[in-house]
Amino acid sequence: MLPPTSHADKDAGRRNHWPRSPVANVLLIIVLAPFLFFVAGSILSVTSILRISASEDLSSIKFAENASQNDLSSFDWESITPTKAIVYQPCYGRFRCARLLLPMDWLANSTSETLWNHTVAIAMIKLPANVSSVLDARYGGEVYINPGGPGGSGVSIAQRGGPLIQSIVSSEDPDGKVYDVVSFDPRGVRFSTPRISCFDTLADQTAWYDLHATYGGVDSADRAMATLWARAHALGAACDPVSLPGQEPRDSEDNLLKYHVSTTVVARDIVEIIERSGELREKLAREALRSARLSSIEQEEQLHALRWRRGEEKLQYWGFSYGSVLGGFFATLYPSRVGRMVLDGGGNYNDWISGEWKTFLDHTEQGLRWLYRDCYAAGAGNCSLYNPDGPYVLEGAVTDFLDELYNMPILVPDAAGGQPDILTYEDVITALFMSLYSPYTAFVNVANALSSLMLDRSNTTAARAILSKPRVGGLCGSSDACTTDKCILDQNALSHMDAEMAIGCSDGPDLRGETLSAFAGPFGGPTAHPLLFVSNDADPVSPREGVAAMAAAFEGAGLIRIESPGHCSISTPSSCAFANIRAYFQGDEGPAAETVCGVDYQPFLAGGRTPRLTGEASHLQDLAAEIVDAQLVERGFI
Repeated sequence: MLPPTSHADKDAGRRNHWPRSPVANVLLIIVLAPFLFFVAGSILSVTSILRISASEDLSSIKFAENASQNDLSSFDWESITPTKAIVYQPCYGRFRCARLLLPMDWLANSTSETLWNHTVAIAMIKLPANVSSVLDARYGGEVYINPGGPGGSGVSIAQRGGPLIQSIVSSEDPDGKVYDVVSFDPRGVRFSTPRISCFDTLADQTAWYDLHATYGGVDSADRAMATLWARAHALGAACDPVSLPGQEPRDSEDNLLKYHVSTTVVARDIVEIIERSGELREKLAREALRSARLSSIEQEEQLHALRWRRGEEKLQYWGFSYGSVLGGFFATLYPSRVGRMVLDGGGNYNDWISGEWKTFLDHTEQGLRWLYRDCYAAGAGNCSLYNPDGPYVLEGAVTDFLDELYNMPILVPDAAGGQPDILTYEDVITALFMSLYSPYTAFVNVANALSSLMLDRSNTTAARAILSKPRVGGLCGSSDACTTDKCILDQNALSHMDAEMAIGCSDGPDLRGETLSAFAGPFGGPTAHPLLFVSNDADPVSPREGVAAMAAAFEGAGLIRIESPGHCSISTPSSCAFANIRAYFQGDEGPAAETVCGVDYQPFLAGGRTPRLTGEASHLQDLAAEIVDAQLVERGFI
């Protein structure tokens, strides 16, 4: 494959139009072979994320009221015995945790114990509403959240963002509704068991994914495509639940699970989860009523709204990214079970299940141009990458730097005398691409690092800020021997990789016939309650046209369009969007057909919110800023 275009060619192009970014060149190749990009060297994978800001590390994100309880390793999930009913126990400070036992195969004979021959234990977490009991007139039930991925941890996003999300969906009005926020790790993911894994040991898994950065992207060398394609096949063989030629069949629980992880199956899990939650709600209501010493008639009157409605429980939900796709599956397959559901930043679900993913990157380039335009608009005092000649000249300067880096990587020595590293073209385009997910925090950091390197290639501090190669330490000989806090975090973080691949492949056409219960579309139709979709104008992986198409496919659905870059509403400081989402959860009316929202401030100008609002709107402005700072966006596949 040829290096980037010559300087003469680029200069000619700049006179007439914006230059084509190297990011787009790489992503264009990647989108033509989506599973290759996903399986063998994905620049979207969790372990190759640019760590631009220290606050992106899961263990360093704290909420003031739970600062000592939010460490992912501070609770032993194995201490909970999985049960067929939801039984919560205290965990992580204010949270409650449970492990719900579900059948691995929903198509097994449900009239016998065959259904329960193989099971999964779903890790659930709840942040209770601020009410004394479910009898409180303000209690609005549970809102489930999913961070996306696929393979993202619901336990993690609930810990990191549960209080903020709860503040958005709950009302500040003394007569308004307040909600529990509930999430779960989907089957095979993180704290749910068994976990999806393609490797026998954590050491083997770490070594495999460490090589991603070594091999680079599909355009990193003439033979890169062939190498990455071969690695994709090798990983596929390691993950294949069917026995390989000449080998004994592998029938462990872990391997059987790989037949049962499609989004269709997870949607069926949600049906059971809300049923069991309804059962628990009635139980809690009866306990509270008994202690209130009311007559049986009075008890029945109060119990009416809280009674478990067998086979009729409805889902209240806010799904981000792939979590929106999961919500679309649920709403299509179980339309009578739809309560208030916000589907945020998921693109076109039909494109997802096609396995082609032709549209997901339609606005990636637009998001990158937003970086250059916002930098120029912010001025030299706010953006270190500023160029007085305009945003497209600024982009050209970055492109020139990338051309230079393509042919001459930067040596990054270790000050402590440890292993040196190199900063490559792929590292920087990964940094640029990752910044598009959370522009209001990442644009400043990536601009600072780039400007420093463009001035001085020997700036090791800036180079290390950009380096995206995984650094998973504290290797354990086997998953069973993994007992230290760091090892557990490493193991769970890497489990995202295999789960992401298994779920994505199970939904696509190639494996749909080999995995059970995979839905082939189309999406849409009437639902018991109108859905609310949310889209950012320059979302790097979920184009607004795809979201709008999904909104049009579901009868009566509404759409919030945010005039902003970033992935999902929680990457943007838009109090307007959050006010509309709160109104949706608080009101009985359906959402407006389309609402256009701006943002409270622009990237590079976080301190200059204009205009400053008052009252409840002011609180929403503060919440929007806090959500942006918390960086809750799941940088998974979509």
